[in-house]
Amino acid sequence: MPTEMEDLLEFLKHGNTQIRQAAVEHLLPYSESDPAIFKAREYAPVKDLKLLTKDYSPIAKNVLLILINISKDSDVLKQLAPDDAFLETLLGRVTNKSEPNANEVCMLLANLAKSDSISRLLTLKRPVVASLSSDSKLAIDQLLDVFIKGANEAWNPKANYDYLAYLFADLATVRPLSMSPVYKPPICWTAVTKPRHKLIKCHQTQSPDARKHFTTPSQTPTPTSSSPSDWPLTSLLPFLSHPSHIRRLGVSSLLKNLTFTHSLHIPLLNPPISLLPYLLSPLMGPEPPSTYSDSETDLLPLELQYLGKDKAREPDAQILKVHLETLLILASASREGREVLRGNGTYAVLRECHLHIEGSVSVSGLVNGGDKEKREREVEEVREGCERLVQVLMRDEEGEEGGKEVGEAHLADEGTRRLLGGGGAGASANRGNGKFGGQGRMVTEDKKVEVEKEPPGRMVTQAHDNDDDEEDSDDDKVVQIA
Repeated sequence: MPTEMEDLLEFLKHGNTQIRQAAVEHLLPYSESDPAIFKAREYAPVKDLKLLTKDYSPIAKNVLLILINISKDSDVLKQLAPDDAFLETLLGRVTNKSEPNANEVCMLLANLAKSDSISRLLTLKRPVVASLSSDSKLAIDQLLDVFIKGANEAWNPKANYDYLAYLFADLATVRPLSMSPVYKPPICWTAVTKPRHKLIKCHQTQSPDARKHFTTPSQTPTPTSSSPSDWPLTSLLPFLSHPSHIRRLGVSSLLKNLTFTHSLHIPLLNPPISLLPYLLSPLMGPEPPSTYSDSETDLLPLELQYLGKDKAREPDAQILKVHLETLLILASASREGREVLRGNGTYAVLRECHLHIEGSVSVSGLVNGGDKEKREREVEEVREGCERLVQVLMRDEEGEEGGKEVGEAHLADEGTRRLLGGGGAGASANRGNGKFGGQGRMVTEDKKVEVEKEPPGRMVTQAHDNDDDEEDSDDDKVVQIA
């Protein structure tokens, strides 16, 4: 005899609109509390839900929320991500400028990016969307166009498309080689909180084409440039200072993931990208002009000189740490990268960030800066990130007095290995070991440095209260609606 839950799931196929709407409203809470019910009868409810994404808007909204929640399950993810027809349905909705549920579609796409199969967005071709600036038929180009045009609800008054930032970051992220007993399947995130962390070992990219796409000159103009020669990445860089925390975190994570391809470092640091000012600006605050000496000011990129008292430092410690990790990768891989950082005032920026950070940041995702203990921990982690980077910048180079004979290829491998969690000793300390004194002075001390074991992918959250669960991974996060 069928149970009440089985009867409720059967109503998903009912011909009456009001009954279908009542069914999805009643099922929504179970998508968080008991998601296993949707795996019954060989995932028949999941198949019904995929069809209902085409239903009337109020029904489709609740259906999308259910799919967002249950897509944390790796088995359910396998039912969703590889389905070409379902993916086309989502793409059709997200590129429709009058779609009322576009934000929910973006959240679901961000979750589907946990599957390697979603990398087909890079090569998938679909009809040109007349309302978009780009004439490209590639799905990824259309999504980039929507993300740029849709900021601040400028394209669709019912959506801001912020969550696409996490999709882009995950496409370029580092992936485990395979699912294994020690690799935990995706953990759900909900719409209100701070990321939780689990340390995992990463080995390879999700798609070798993802980083190439973001760093290859576009063949068509973008919404922010009339020149077809610009990299798609150039259109995303302004969002590092956007009011939306989601956009800032997503784009900063994408940049970090791109730097794991060492051959991109110098192109990223040189025009037309000139990435360094975008990475240093969030570290800088309303320091008075007298903070930097004339020689330090001259070293800074022109756009970072004399910023004024209205300049605010990035308030989120998590984003600051991502920027510091990106700079660390750029500095660890080659002497040329280190010289670019040294020659553009990076040390002075790090010194002031280290000195003033306590009054600048709030605890990630917590209202009003969170409690004192968490705030202090976040501040200390940012300071440690500054110190690690200074250790790399202040060391002697190969051939200099006291410098170690370390090849560039070894430095690149070692820097990445340490950032991914392999540990390892810090570099020579002849320039100073990178520890700041009380007023920003450099002091040296004999100690080894290890870079945090933290995956480069960074995704979104919407409602977990237990921030201290070390079994969870930033790279594992998916969106969940409570």
